Parts: sequence; structure tokens; C-alpha cells
Amino acid sequence: MADVKWIKITTDIFDDEKILLIESLPDSYSIIVVWFKLLCLAGKQNNSGVFQMGRMPYTDEMFATIFRRPINTVRFALKTFEDFGMIEIINDTVTIPNWDKHQSLD
Repeated sequence: MADVKWIKITTDIFDDEKILLIESLPDSYSIIVVWFKLLCLAGKQNNSGVFQMGRMPYTDEMFATIFRRPINTVRFALKTFEDFGMIEIINDTVTIPNWDKHQSLD
């Protein structure tokens, strides 16, 4: 797979309905930082938006350590992203739906 050094972010991301709703939540800026860190990690891994280390899915604790955020913040963020359809959790594996569509190398 090609080495990905960038991710696509639209300039109107902070007008997005989901981001606006997240901004109304407690600790909203930490949650948004977790979102950007997820996007960056997915780009680094270049695994179609699937978060695995080898065959092992990333756990909440792994994300908290890598993102340098409190575990409760990461858990709340992941739950929020799942509720908003920003991520899916399939067989304990966090994925970003349509990653290839939104982050194509075109």
C-alpha cells in the first residue's frame, strides 16, 4: 500500500451537523481532538480505516495511550462517533465507514 502522509479534511468541517452537536457536549474539544487523531492514525495505518495492530483490534485503552487522552474521554468519544455513524465497531474492531471514498489517493 502507498504511504499516506496526509488526510483530506473539508474546510467547512466545523459547519458539519455532527461536529456542531459534538461541540455542545462536555469536553467537546477533547472529543474533536480524538476524531482528528483517529483520522490521522487511519491515514498512517493505511488499512482502509480499520484499526488493527496486526490482527489485534485496537482497544479503548490503546487509543487512550496513543492519543494521550483520559480513557473516559476516549470511551465517550468513541461512543459518540458510533452513535453519529462516524465509526462502526465490527467484531470489536473500530472502523471508519467509507474511508476509501473520503480519503482516496486521487
